[in-house]
Amino acid sequence: TKGKQYKEAFESAKSDHTFLGKIMSAGLSRLSDGYTDALAGMQEAGVAENMKNEHRLSYLSMLANVATMVGLLGTVAGMVSSFTVLSTSDVSPSPSALAQGVSMALVTTVIGLVEAIPAIMAYTILGNLNSRRVLEVAQVGEHLMRPFKTVAVARRPAAPTEPGTSPKPAAPPPPPATM
Repeated sequence: TKGKQYKEAFESAKSDHTFLGKIMSAGLSRLSDGYTDALAGMQEAGVAENMKNEHRLSYLSMLANVATMVGLLGTVAGMVSSFTVLSTSDVSPSPSALAQGVSMALVTTVIGLVEAIPAIMAYTILGNLNSRRVLEVAQVGEHLMRPFKTVAVARRPAAPTEPGTSPKPAAPPPPPATM
């Protein structure tokens, strides 16, 4: 029966800590409120899970930005060092004295870029993968929820009837909302 399948599906989803398991558990737990509410529960759980993933990804973005700024800071510090040698010398400074500051500027720029470029690439790739995963999980979740549409309808209270008339069937739920 659908009721038995519902209970098994809910227990299975509740024990599954994957993204799909979390949204299915959220939807199935609200199925008694109606199919539309179940889909809304799935969407809310999906938004919350997506927020967690985006929060984790933001650290990668921050790393890329900080690496870029550290490289820039080193560049500026190296140039300041070279100009300080020029401004404090009474005679023409030696090329090696100027080269120390320029070298520091270039080395810190390279270090900042070596850290920032892979972090930017990883952030972009992982962000796109997360977006695709959210969409796919929403689609699969909605597909998996469809068989329980009748469970939601069966749990809705019947419309009141007047004596001597037959009960009206419950109105079908509205079409599922897209996630």
